Amino acid sequence: MKRVALLSPTLRPGSMAAVLTERLSTGYPREGNWHRPAFEVASGQDPAAAGSADGVIIVGEADALTGRPADRVAAAAFIEACFAVLEKAERRVPVFAGPGLFTAKHLVATAARLKLPFMSSTPLPLTWRLPATVIPRADEALLVAPAELPDPASVEALLAVTGDRPVKAVRFVRGPEVWKAGWSQRLLAAALSRSDDLLGFTSDDGRTQDMLAGGEIERRATHPAACLVEHEGGLRSTLLLLAGAVAGTTFAVRAGKRVESGHLLVPALPSMSTLAPLAAAIEDFLDGKKPAVPPTRVVQAATILDVIPRDR
Repeated sequence: MKRVALLSPTLRPGSMAAVLTERLSTGYPREGNWHRPAFEVASGQDPAAAGSADGVIIVGEADALTGRPADRVAAAAFIEACFAVLEKAERRVPVFAGPGLFTAKHLVATAARLKLPFMSSTPLPLTWRLPATVIPRADEALLVAPAELPDPASVEALLAVTGDRPVKAVRFVRGPEVWKAGWSQRLLAAALSRSDDLLGFTSDDGRTQDMLAGGEIERRATHPAACLVEHEGGLRSTLLLLAGAVAGTTFAVRAGKRVESGHLLVPALPSMSTLAPLAAAIEDFLDGKKPAVPPTRVVQAATILDVIPRDR
């Protein structure tokens, strides 16, 4: 049985670290059955535990996703300490670190230097898609999220639907400029058609409503923002942040004349069932399989997040 060290600076009920520990030790639903990994999981706050493990999971703590400088610094320092232990012990074991790495470029480079198999991901890109269609190689992509500023989860989800095409340039806009930024209304309509939690008449009393008609979505999303991304090969993608108009995450991609769209399932709290697909990906990775997420994704996500103002 493999020994897995799950390390985090804070372990408390309901935290990302605690929930992952439960799923990898007690089990979780997988492919229609209850599945218990063949791991001996030891969770703790001491980076030294990484030195004797067969696999390491480092949760720098989900608080870092808020973007508060103190949280980011503390999370980065903890992850660095874990890597230092692995380097000193000369351990070449698979390492999962995350979610939401604001120091992703440095960590991926460090893992490569130490020849450590490395994976990082937030839960959102790996959650269930409704419908479960194969996303085609896109010419254009758009992802709608219920936020006012981008975070690692929404950015990684955007990269996932683009097939992780390399990023060339990023532009961030807020306020009225969002509606004139040149993204596709057709893709927005397709993405909204997959939503089961539009915030309008539908959420008020069940009435149907065309959110794009008559500027309703502009009235609802009072603080819109968008990341406009140019990728290699000519692909353009948009992360459209519409807090107040939507409560879930949907996407649409265009490949030629064909448009595919879907909904990324995120059950309401306190349920954290979206961690089941992440747990499955981590389990497979620690068992020696190819990472479900390329290391380049978290680096590209950090590149996009670098252009976002830190005024939160």
